[in-house]
Formats: sequence, structure tokens, C-alpha cells
Amino acid sequence: MKKSLMILALAVLAGCASSNQNAGPAVAMHVTATNLSTNTLYFRGPMSAALQMTITNPTADTITLRTLDLRTIGPGSFRMRTGTTPVNKTVLPNSTATLTMSAWGFSTGGYLASSLPIDVRGLAYFESPHGAFTRMFNDVITPGP
Repeated sequence: MKKSLMILALAVLAGCASSNQNAGPAVAMHVTATNLSTNTLYFRGPMSAALQMTITNPTADTITLRTLDLRTIGPGSFRMRTGTTPVNKTVLPNSTATLTMSAWGFSTGGYLASSLPIDVRGLAYFESPHGAFTRMFNDVITPGP
């Protein structure tokens, strides 16, 4: 029984390892912050961040962003984790769309920490006429003056 479970687990892992990680269109995403200045991040505690995400659709098909998960990774002047958030943003063919959002997070605070870069990792779930696909992206936000 243990041997058959081990073989099944190995077969599943082998199937996952051989899957095409780059399936789907080459959609690009970029996140910026509009209110995260070093003056704002100087004080420690919870705060709201105004974020703007641009989505570039280089394909000939209309795509729709259905859900978005944003979180910071590593140390930085601001930490957040939005969880999976439902979105309904349509991006027309060969164009760029902008999504403005607000997320709660935590400012690390302090003079030195207020200028640390913020590493953001996002996972976006899209729908297209050819099926659903996901895109993971990393972005660095540098707090302004």
C-alpha cells in the first residue's frame, strides 16, 4: 500500500515538473504606488497604499483579469498581503489597461527603513477566448521623496 502511494506521488510530481510553465499569451504587468513616499513610510503602523497596475495585452484577443493576489516579499519599508481579490478588468487587443486599487499594509517605520525598496509579487488569473491562464510577476517599488 505504501509503495503504491509513493509511486502515485512520484507520478503526480513528474507530471507537474514537465508541464509548460509559459503556456498562454505574453501578458505583461507592472505595479506602481502613488502615495508611498519616504515621509509617509517614516511612521510605523497600518496604512493604506494606493496602487496602480498596468496590464499590456500584445495579443489579438480580448482578455479579462478575474482575480489578483498581491503580496510583498522580503524586507522593505511596507508589507502587505491582499489575498485573492476578485477583479473584472477587460484589456482590449494590442492595448494597455490601467487598474487603480487600494491595499492595506504595514509600514515598517523609521528613518532608514522608510526608503527601503518594496518587492511586490503578484499572481493574476486571466480569461481569454482560448481558455484561462495565470501570470506571476515581480516588481520593485521605490518610495519617492
